[in-house]
Amino acid sequence: MEYDFHFIGKTIPVTIYKTGQVRFSKQAVEEFQLENSRLRWGVDSAHQLLAFKKDDKGKRLRGGRSFTINCPIKIAQNFVGKFTIELVGENHILHRIST
Repeated sequence: MEYDFHFIGKTIPVTIYKTGQVRFSKQAVEEFQLENSRLRWGVDSAHQLLAFKKDDKGKRLRGGRSFTINCPIKIAQNFVGKFTIELVGENHILHRIST
């Protein structure tokens, strides 16, 4: 499956840093109703895709000036970069943005 994802404006929906920090744009938080949500991370190794879903036992997305959360360092190091979000059922699939 080959997708070509586009996003409107200059805002990047999700940025993952090698330190494990994940930053969500305000627009992404509003669009997917993520404010004060608890998120759990998952990896589809066969397709090299990263996803998250809302889960009461996950880590809370912190708000304020910016919306951040930490993901496991091993995941972060494999998925450093900028991503768009696609909602498939209850899973939020991240797709890398070419820079």
